[in-house]
Amino acid sequence: MKLNSGSVPVSVSVSDGLVDCSPGGIEGHDEDPKRGGSIAWDHFKEATLPNGKKKSKCLHYNKLLSVQPGKTTSHLIRHLRLACPHRAKLFPKKSEDTSKSTVQTQFHGVVISEGESSVHTFTFSFEKVKTLAAHMILAHEYPFNIIEHKVFNEFLRAYIPYYKKISRYIVRKEYFGVYDKEKERLINILSKVNRVSLTTDCWWSGVQRIGYMVITCHYVDRNWNLHKRVLSFVNVHPPHNGAALAKEVHRVSNIFEISDKIASMTVDNDSANDVCIAILKKDHNLLSNVVLDG
Repeated sequence: MKLNSGSVPVSVSVSDGLVDCSPGGIEGHDEDPKRGGSIAWDHFKEATLPNGKKKSKCLHYNKLLSVQPGKTTSHLIRHLRLACPHRAKLFPKKSEDTSKSTVQTQFHGVVISEGESSVHTFTFSFEKVKTLAAHMILAHEYPFNIIEHKVFNEFLRAYIPYYKKISRYIVRKEYFGVYDKEKERLINILSKVNRVSLTTDCWWSGVQRIGYMVITCHYVDRNWNLHKRVLSFVNVHPPHNGAALAKEVHRVSNIFEISDKIASMTVDNDSANDVCIAILKKDHNLLSNVVLDG
Protein backbone atom coordinates (compact mmCIF):
# COMPACT_ATOMS: atom_id res chain seq x y z
CA MET A 1 0.00 0.00 0.00
CA LYS A 2 1.41 3.40 -0.95
CA LEU A 3 1.57 5.96 1.85
CA ASN A 4 1.83 9.74 1.69
CA SER A 5 5.14 11.23 2.75
CA GLY A 6 3.52 13.01 5.68
CA SER A 7 1.74 9.97 7.07
CA VAL A 8 2.89 7.76 9.93
CA PRO A 9 3.29 4.09 8.98
CA VAL A 10 1.26 1.72 11.17
CA SER A 11 1.92 -1.96 11.86
CA VAL A 12 -1.24 -4.05 12.13
CA SER A 13 -1.11 -7.53 13.66
CA VAL A 14 -4.24 -9.65 14.09
CA SER A 15 -4.07 -12.62 16.46
CA ASP A 16 -6.93 -14.60 18.03
CA GLY A 17 -9.40 -11.78 17.78
CA LEU A 18 -7.02 -9.08 19.09
CA VAL A 19 -5.58 -6.32 16.96
CA ASP A 20 -2.11 -4.88 17.60
CA CYS A 21 -1.54 -1.47 16.06
CA SER A 22 1.82 0.14 16.67
CA PRO A 23 3.74 2.93 14.92
CA GLY A 24 6.91 2.04 13.12
CA GLY A 25 5.94 0.65 9.73
CA ILE A 26 5.11 -2.87 8.66
CA GLU A 27 8.59 -4.06 9.66
CA GLY A 28 9.61 -0.92 11.55
CA HIS A 29 11.20 -0.52 15.00
CA ASP A 30 9.44 0.65 18.13
CA GLU A 31 11.68 2.36 20.66
CA ASP A 32 9.14 1.99 23.48
CA PRO A 33 6.94 -1.11 23.14
CA LYS A 34 4.38 0.14 25.64
CA ARG A 35 3.47 2.96 23.31
CA GLY A 36 2.14 0.48 20.78
CA GLY A 37 -1.18 0.05 22.56
CA SER A 38 -1.13 -3.78 22.45
CA ILE A 39 -2.66 -5.64 25.37
CA ALA A 40 0.45 -7.85 25.45
CA TRP A 41 2.63 -5.08 26.91
CA ASP A 42 0.44 -4.99 30.03
CA HIS A 43 1.71 -8.48 30.84
CA PHE A 44 5.25 -8.48 29.36
CA LYS A 45 8.39 -6.43 29.82
CA GLU A 46 11.70 -6.45 28.00
CA ALA A 47 14.59 -8.26 29.70
CA THR A 48 18.27 -8.19 28.66
CA LEU A 49 20.22 -11.43 29.04
CA PRO A 50 23.91 -11.51 30.20
CA ASN A 51 24.95 -12.02 26.59
CA GLY A 52 23.15 -8.81 25.66
CA LYS A 53 20.29 -10.51 23.85
CA LYS A 54 16.83 -9.04 24.48
CA LYS A 55 13.81 -11.13 25.45
CA SER A 56 10.16 -10.51 26.33
CA LYS A 57 9.43 -11.68 29.89
CA CYS A 58 5.94 -12.70 31.08
CA LEU A 59 5.06 -10.90 34.31
CA HIS A 60 2.90 -13.81 35.50
CA TYR A 61 4.98 -16.84 34.46
CA ASN A 62 8.57 -15.51 34.13
CA LYS A 63 8.56 -17.10 30.69
CA LEU A 64 11.10 -15.63 28.28
CA LEU A 65 9.95 -15.23 24.69
CA SER A 66 11.81 -13.90 21.70
CA VAL A 67 11.58 -10.32 20.56
CA GLN A 68 10.18 -10.40 17.03
CA PRO A 69 11.36 -8.06 14.27
CA GLY A 70 9.26 -4.94 14.45
CA LYS A 71 8.32 -6.02 17.98
CA THR A 72 5.01 -7.53 16.90
CA THR A 73 3.07 -9.22 19.68
CA SER A 74 1.23 -12.10 18.02
CA HIS A 75 3.35 -14.76 19.77
CA LEU A 76 3.00 -12.95 23.10
CA ILE A 77 -0.79 -12.95 22.85
CA ARG A 78 -0.77 -16.64 21.94
CA HIS A 79 1.23 -17.30 25.12
CA LEU A 80 -1.28 -15.34 27.21
CA ARG A 81 -4.17 -17.27 25.70
CA LEU A 82 -2.72 -20.79 25.73
CA ALA A 83 0.14 -21.12 28.23
CA CYS A 84 -0.07 -18.40 30.86
CA PRO A 85 -1.47 -19.60 34.25
CA HIS A 86 -3.59 -16.44 34.38
CA ARG A 87 -5.21 -17.02 30.97
CA ALA A 88 -8.65 -17.76 32.50
CA LYS A 89 -8.69 -14.32 34.13
CA LEU A 90 -7.19 -12.54 31.16
CA PHE A 91 -9.58 -14.06 28.60
CA PRO A 92 -12.77 -15.22 30.39
CA LYS A 93 -15.04 -17.44 28.30
CA LYS A 94 -18.43 -16.07 27.35
CA SER A 95 -21.28 -17.89 29.02
CA GLU A 96 -23.94 -19.34 26.74
CA ASP A 97 -26.53 -17.06 28.30
CA THR A 98 -24.76 -13.98 26.91
CA SER A 99 -24.78 -15.31 23.35
CA LYS A 100 -28.52 -15.86 23.24
CA SER A 101 -31.37 -13.50 23.83
CA THR A 102 -34.00 -14.52 26.36
CA VAL A 103 -36.78 -12.87 24.38
CA GLN A 104 -39.24 -15.42 23.05
CA THR A 105 -42.42 -15.07 21.03
CA GLN A 106 -45.16 -17.63 20.64
CA PHE A 107 -46.72 -17.45 17.19
CA HIS A 108 -49.32 -19.98 16.10
CA GLY A 109 -48.06 -22.50 18.64
CA VAL A 110 -44.38 -22.14 17.64
CA VAL A 111 -41.93 -20.54 20.09
CA ILE A 112 -39.50 -18.25 18.28
CA SER A 113 -36.36 -17.11 20.14
CA GLU A 114 -34.87 -13.84 18.96
CA GLY A 115 -31.12 -13.35 18.72
CA GLU A 116 -30.05 -16.98 18.82
CA SER A 117 -26.55 -17.52 17.51
CA SER A 118 -26.93 -21.25 16.88
CA VAL A 119 -27.95 -22.61 13.49
CA HIS A 120 -31.19 -24.55 13.16
CA THR A 121 -32.58 -26.67 10.35
CA PHE A 122 -35.34 -24.77 8.57
CA THR A 123 -37.73 -25.96 5.87
CA PHE A 124 -39.47 -23.26 3.86
CA SER A 125 -43.19 -23.96 3.34
CA PHE A 126 -44.97 -21.88 0.71
CA GLU A 127 -48.33 -23.30 1.87
CA LYS A 128 -47.69 -22.01 5.39
CA VAL A 129 -46.76 -18.59 4.01
CA LYS A 130 -50.10 -18.39 2.18
CA THR A 131 -52.01 -19.43 5.29
CA LEU A 132 -50.23 -16.89 7.50
CA ALA A 133 -50.77 -14.17 4.89
CA ALA A 134 -54.51 -14.90 5.05
CA HIS A 135 -54.40 -14.80 8.87
CA MET A 136 -52.57 -11.45 8.72
CA ILE A 137 -55.19 -9.89 6.44
CA LEU A 138 -58.01 -11.36 8.52
CA ALA A 139 -56.60 -10.22 11.88
CA HIS A 140 -55.63 -6.68 10.83
CA GLU A 141 -58.40 -6.09 8.27
CA TYR A 142 -55.93 -5.29 5.50
CA PRO A 143 -57.06 -5.08 1.88
CA PHE A 144 -56.21 -8.11 -0.26
CA ASN A 145 -53.96 -6.09 -2.57
CA ILE A 146 -51.47 -5.37 0.25
CA ILE A 147 -49.86 -8.67 -0.68
CA GLU A 148 -48.97 -7.19 -4.08
CA HIS A 149 -47.51 -3.92 -2.82
CA LYS A 150 -44.01 -3.38 -4.19
CA VAL A 151 -42.26 -2.32 -0.98
CA PHE A 152 -44.00 -5.03 1.03
CA ASN A 153 -42.62 -7.68 -1.34
CA GLU A 154 -39.15 -6.11 -1.28
CA PHE A 155 -39.22 -6.32 2.51
CA LEU A 156 -40.16 -10.01 2.44
CA ARG A 157 -37.51 -10.85 -0.16
CA ALA A 158 -34.86 -9.07 1.94
CA TYR A 159 -35.85 -11.13 4.96
CA ILE A 160 -36.53 -14.42 3.11
CA PRO A 161 -34.47 -14.67 -0.11
CA TYR A 162 -36.52 -17.60 -1.45
CA TYR A 163 -39.88 -15.88 -0.93
CA LYS A 164 -42.16 -15.97 -3.97
CA LYS A 165 -44.67 -13.24 -4.69
CA ILE A 166 -48.30 -14.14 -3.98
CA SER A 167 -51.23 -12.68 -5.89
CA ARG A 168 -54.25 -11.26 -4.12
CA TYR A 169 -56.44 -13.89 -5.78
CA ILE A 170 -54.47 -16.70 -4.13
CA VAL A 171 -54.65 -14.98 -0.75
CA ARG A 172 -58.38 -14.35 -1.18
CA LYS A 173 -58.95 -18.06 -1.81
CA GLU A 174 -56.83 -18.94 1.22
CA TYR A 175 -58.70 -16.31 3.24
CA PHE A 176 -62.05 -18.01 2.72
CA GLY A 177 -60.41 -21.36 3.40
CA VAL A 178 -59.33 -20.04 6.80
CA TYR A 179 -62.90 -18.84 7.43
CA ASP A 180 -64.33 -22.29 6.63
CA LYS A 181 -61.85 -24.00 8.96
CA GLU A 182 -62.63 -21.58 11.80
CA LYS A 183 -66.37 -22.04 11.25
CA GLU A 184 -66.05 -25.83 11.48
CA ARG A 185 -63.98 -25.44 14.63
CA LEU A 186 -66.65 -23.22 16.22
CA ILE A 187 -69.42 -25.67 15.27
CA ASN A 188 -67.45 -28.40 17.01
CA ILE A 189 -67.06 -26.24 20.13
CA LEU A 190 -70.77 -25.34 20.24
CA SER A 191 -71.71 -29.01 19.90
CA LYS A 192 -70.28 -29.53 23.40
CA VAL A 193 -72.21 -26.61 24.92
CA ASN A 194 -75.67 -27.11 26.46
CA ARG A 195 -77.01 -23.57 26.29
CA VAL A 196 -76.21 -20.41 24.32
CA SER A 197 -77.53 -16.86 24.26
CA LEU A 198 -77.92 -14.76 21.13
CA THR A 199 -77.83 -11.01 20.57
CA THR A 200 -78.74 -9.28 17.33
CA ASP A 201 -77.94 -5.80 16.13
CA CYS A 202 -79.28 -4.13 13.00
CA TRP A 203 -78.38 -0.80 11.43
CA TRP A 204 -78.73 1.09 8.22
CA SER A 205 -75.78 2.59 6.33
CA GLY A 206 -76.98 5.91 4.96
CA VAL A 207 -73.97 6.30 2.66
CA GLN A 208 -74.11 2.81 1.16
CA ARG A 209 -77.89 2.53 1.60
CA ILE A 210 -77.42 -1.04 2.82
CA GLY A 211 -78.92 -2.73 5.87
CA TYR A 212 -76.66 -4.85 8.07
CA MET A 213 -77.32 -7.45 10.73
CA VAL A 214 -74.88 -9.09 13.13
CA ILE A 215 -75.68 -12.15 15.25
CA THR A 216 -73.47 -12.84 18.27
CA CYS A 217 -73.39 -16.01 20.33
CA HIS A 218 -72.52 -16.07 24.05
CA TYR A 219 -71.76 -19.27 25.93
CA VAL A 220 -70.00 -20.60 29.04
CA ASP A 221 -67.50 -23.43 28.66
CA ARG A 222 -66.91 -26.33 31.05
CA ASN A 223 -64.41 -24.20 33.02
CA TRP A 224 -67.02 -21.49 33.56
CA ASN A 225 -65.36 -19.04 31.20
CA LEU A 226 -67.66 -16.73 29.27
CA HIS A 227 -67.06 -16.57 25.50
CA LYS A 228 -68.45 -14.40 22.72
CA ARG A 229 -68.36 -15.29 19.02
CA VAL A 230 -69.78 -13.50 15.99
CA LEU A 231 -71.79 -16.05 14.02
CA SER A 232 -72.97 -13.86 11.16
CA PHE A 233 -72.38 -10.40 9.73
CA VAL A 234 -74.51 -9.99 6.63
CA ASN A 235 -76.28 -7.60 4.35
CA VAL A 236 -80.03 -7.95 4.90
CA HIS A 237 -81.85 -7.24 1.66
CA PRO A 238 -84.97 -5.08 1.84
CA PRO A 239 -87.60 -5.06 3.06
CA HIS A 240 -86.04 -4.92 6.52
CA ASN A 241 -89.07 -6.31 8.32
CA GLY A 242 -89.49 -8.91 11.03
CA ALA A 243 -89.85 -11.78 8.56
CA ALA A 244 -86.47 -11.00 6.93
CA LEU A 245 -84.75 -10.80 10.32
CA ALA A 246 -86.34 -14.05 11.53
CA LYS A 247 -85.26 -15.81 8.34
CA GLU A 248 -81.61 -14.83 8.91
CA VAL A 249 -81.62 -15.89 12.59
CA HIS A 250 -83.18 -19.23 11.63
CA ARG A 251 -80.59 -19.78 8.87
CA VAL A 252 -77.60 -19.06 11.13
CA SER A 253 -78.98 -21.20 13.95
CA ASN A 254 -79.26 -24.18 11.63
CA ILE A 255 -75.74 -23.70 10.24
CA PHE A 256 -74.18 -23.71 13.71
CA GLU A 257 -76.57 -26.40 14.99
CA ILE A 258 -77.81 -24.42 18.00
CA SER A 259 -81.54 -24.29 17.22
CA ASP A 260 -82.43 -26.32 20.33
CA LYS A 261 -79.84 -24.67 22.62
CA ILE A 262 -80.97 -21.03 22.69
CA ALA A 263 -81.58 -20.01 26.31
CA SER A 264 -82.14 -16.29 25.64
CA MET A 265 -82.18 -13.80 22.80
CA THR A 266 -81.58 -10.07 23.13
CA VAL A 267 -82.73 -7.64 20.41
CA ASP A 268 -83.16 -3.90 19.90
CA ASN A 269 -86.34 -2.16 20.98
CA ASP A 270 -87.94 -2.06 17.55
CA SER A 271 -91.28 -3.20 16.17
CA ALA A 272 -89.56 -5.30 13.48
CA ASN A 273 -87.76 -7.24 16.20
CA ASP A 274 -91.05 -7.91 17.99
CA VAL A 275 -92.36 -9.50 14.80
CA CYS A 276 -89.06 -11.41 14.40
CA ILE A 277 -89.37 -12.96 17.89
CA ALA A 278 -93.00 -13.91 17.30
CA ILE A 279 -92.15 -15.66 14.01
CA LEU A 280 -89.22 -17.54 15.56
CA LYS A 281 -91.42 -18.84 18.38
CA LYS A 282 -94.47 -19.69 16.29
CA ASP A 283 -93.21 -20.82 12.88
CA HIS A 284 -89.70 -22.10 13.56
CA ASN A 285 -90.09 -23.28 17.17
CA LEU A 286 -86.63 -21.78 17.63
CA LEU A 287 -87.14 -20.31 21.09
CA SER A 288 -88.83 -23.27 22.75
CA ASN A 289 -86.03 -23.63 25.31
CA VAL A 290 -85.74 -20.01 26.41
CA VAL A 291 -85.87 -19.28 30.13
CA LEU A 292 -89.42 -18.88 31.49
CA ASP A 293 -90.81 -19.37 27.98
CA GLY A 294 -89.35 -16.05 26.88
